[in-house]
Amino acid sequence: MRTSGLMTLSSYKIDVKSLKDVIYLVMFSDLHWDSPQFCDDEWREFLYWAKHHRNAYFVGNGDYQDTFRATTRDNIQRFAEPEELGMIEETSLRHTQKLADQMKPLKGRLLGLGDGNHGWRFRDGRWDSEVLAQMMGCKFLGVKSIVNVQLCCQGQYTSFLYYQHHGRSGNTSTAGGPFNAVEKQGRHFDSVQVVAQGDDHNKGILRGKPRLRVVPSKSGDLLIKEYTPFYVRTGSFRKGFVPDTVDYAHEANYGPVSLGAPVLQMKMYKTQEDGLRLKMGEHSMI
Repeated sequence: MRTSGLMTLSSYKIDVKSLKDVIYLVMFSDLHWDSPQFCDDEWREFLYWAKHHRNAYFVGNGDYQDTFRATTRDNIQRFAEPEELGMIEETSLRHTQKLADQMKPLKGRLLGLGDGNHGWRFRDGRWDSEVLAQMMGCKFLGVKSIVNVQLCCQGQYTSFLYYQHHGRSGNTSTAGGPFNAVEKQGRHFDSVQVVAQGDDHNKGILRGKPRLRVVPSKSGDLLIKEYTPFYVRTGSFRKGFVPDTVDYAHEANYGPVSLGAPVLQMKMYKTQEDGLRLKMGEHSMI
């Protein structure tokens, strides 16, 4: 398989001190950290922003290292000698630890780290993205995951469902093209409010059409609630055009990429009929 093939369900609790606080959800992927095309300047800006925004929380959507594509990885593991595999695994562990050290500003604020199609699978069955998640002390989300995100404040809470898949490249010929596959993914489950894909190195957040759901109130009466889904492409830190370098992206004639990571901002407010509600909108790190 191109990825771990793992699907997970999990919950993540965010304690909010005041209803005045704005909470940020940063969705990132496709670092390709060990690639010659990796944009170190963009990555350092990302880490600086993370360090100075303590109300920011993060979720990763795969391809943190360039390492090997699936076909290359499979051939190496099929034909390499045990001692050669051992050397590769030692190198992969060192690289993964070095990346984890750089990601320290995110520690304690990660919903989890998902899987991608670039990576190494160790002989003990773990993927390098899984090892990275263990080093960061967070959940390994696999290639497909739903996270129930709970925001708690003053003894009350509200929540939303976050649904991500590493993705496949979408149609990039139009501005809305990359989001079509994400919107289709959002139809898999009712009431999912944030749907994200990576892989194609596009970055952005598309606000969908409002939807309605029927829920019981505290008294047992039925209420109609409106919510707006958000469709997300989780960006990249791998440059698309680097003169005087050899790269598969040049050979494939890929287009420019959207460097960085998209951010959702959230704020809670009280209502008389059903307690806390949540407002969401796009935010920029700049």
